[in-house]
Amino acid sequence: MAQPLEAASPRPPAHRPSRRQEIVEAAVRVFARNGAETSIPDVAEEAGVVPTAVYYHFAGKDALFEVVLGQVIADVDAVVDAARDASAGSDEAARLVAVIRAVWDWNDAHPDQARVLYSHLGGATPHARELRRQFEEKHVERAYEYQRASGQRRHATDTAQHAAARLSVRTLIHLLTAVHPLRFDGGPLSRRSARGLRTALEEVAVRLTISD
Repeated sequence: MAQPLEAASPRPPAHRPSRRQEIVEAAVRVFARNGAETSIPDVAEEAGVVPTAVYYHFAGKDALFEVVLGQVIADVDAVVDAARDASAGSDEAARLVAVIRAVWDWNDAHPDQARVLYSHLGGATPHARELRRQFEEKHVERAYEYQRASGQRRHATDTAQHAAARLSVRTLIHLLTAVHPLRFDGGPLSRRSARGLRTALEEVAVRLTISD
């Protein structure tokens, strides 16, 4: 008696739970390569799905970019948190340097995510701009904690002194954000020694926020 033929395995539906994350990961790569020129068909091709599968999860390119940017920011925040925890008990200068090194290493290990974060952080949508603002303000506050804990300007009550302290911290965050895209392939710092750049950045960071 002939054995019944086994039914062919159905193709997994486009909306299966794992597909959404696969699309996000593909979008990271495409946004890193193409920036604002990214299209939904580009992302679909990278993910190995049809465009309708992308639209099933995301209303369009802007919504997809917001999710990608949010995930990248969350990854960076996790790296910073881990570095802060690991360096607990050290002096503030050492803790600040530990965070800078951890983020530097993350950037080198995740070049696509770094390009999304530093090259396209501004975004075009109100939500993307709000993500940028929250990201910046969160790390300004964290850097300001190092300054306060170190005793730098601890007794300063004058408005101008307080403003100067905040300005130095904000300058540091802008510097950290600006340096990394300059290191991308073809950038003005791409041929400079990575170790030398990082050491210089660490020294400037400590001078700006902690050293007298």
